[in-house]
Amino acid sequence: MLPKVFANLIDNSIRHGKIVSAIYLSHQITEEGEEGKGAKFVLSIPKRGYR
Repeated sequence: MLPKVFANLIDNSIRHGKIVSAIYLSHQITEEGEEGKGAKFVLSIPKRGYR
């Protein structure tokens, strides 16, 4: 699923960005699932890491 998120980010940047010369990503992914209940992944984006 994560590759699709990045593909959509790039696709939207190309389609809707007036001039896109770079895309910077800063994130942290942690797993917080419980054994026997499935996986839970948390994507943390730092403040000011988005607009």
